[in-house]
Amino acid sequence: MCIRDSGVSDEAIILPLSNALLLQGKFSDIISETQPLDSMTPENRARVHSLRGNAFLGQGKFDDAANEFQSAIALSGNLAEAQIGHARMAFILRKDEEARNWINKAIEGTPESADAWSLLGDIEIREGNAADAVTAFSNAIKFRKYASMDITKRALARIRLEKYPVVKADIETLEQGGFKDHPYVQYVKGRYYYSEAKYREAAEAFQSSHTKNPSFLLATFYLASTQYFLGNLEQARSLTKNLQASAPKSLPAKRLLGAIEIERSEFGAAKDLLQEALRKTPDDLVILQMLATSSLLEGDLEQSIEYIEQILSLEPESSQAKEMLIMTKLVQGQALDENLVEGIGEASPE
Repeated sequence: MCIRDSGVSDEAIILPLSNALLLQGKFSDIISETQPLDSMTPENRARVHSLRGNAFLGQGKFDDAANEFQSAIALSGNLAEAQIGHARMAFILRKDEEARNWINKAIEGTPESADAWSLLGDIEIREGNAADAVTAFSNAIKFRKYASMDITKRALARIRLEKYPVVKADIETLEQGGFKDHPYVQYVKGRYYYSEAKYREAAEAFQSSHTKNPSFLLATFYLASTQYFLGNLEQARSLTKNLQASAPKSLPAKRLLGAIEIERSEFGAAKDLLQEALRKTPDDLVILQMLATSSLLEGDLEQSIEYIEQILSLEPESSQAKEMLIMTKLVQGQALDENLVEGIGEASPE
């Protein structure tokens, strides 16, 4: 849509229409049709630059986005939209310290900015600070008129903190607000049940999310994991195979598929898959444990011992690995090293 076709002056419509185009993801229209006008105030020209920056960001054109945000800052140094734009770009590029610096500036100048608080919550989640993320998302919810996405993010952060009663309250708020069937809300509901080991309820929620949005890979992964815990190995395997096709580099998917193949007694397939993953992450204790287990169950005791010894080289005090090594050596008929068995009895639960 051409802005000038509306019959209203450019200055009167450029900002609201550009905001609407941005929400619709029509980045090319903003870039081709939107330019700051000399007749505008410096602050409004800065807002146009900021909108253009977000449009370039949506296209993945980071240099162009940075230039627009810089132009906005030059015109209005405390414009929260531009500061948040800079922060969002840094966050996408995984420059979390830079993103945090920009967000702090935005919050200092505009403490009621829901977008700033929400992005701060995203940063805290990625850095593993679940409690701080809850605080940030709660502030975003306080300042945003329609806060459904921030409520879902807060619920996920609260799951990490095992704050299940308030997680349930967040989910109920979302459902009462008309988002009961939204795929992301169903995903959060599934995560809630999954964390409480209520796998049947979790499977129902994840299935709903997966059906409504098959491209949402996190829902697919957790649905496959849930089916695995329920013992539905063929469903779990099919889902994980599809997940691997969409995300071939996904280490969690490889681990899950390896576990499924071991459970199916397909030890050769499990080892092939896990050895491929191990070549990329040679110090992965989970994969080494699974390889040791599959080798042991397959009857390849020497290979199992090699994997267990790798685990012990990385984690010398692992009583689980020591016990597994003792058992494997006993099965093989090897003499035991006294240093290996020392302390095992004291470390084991009664």
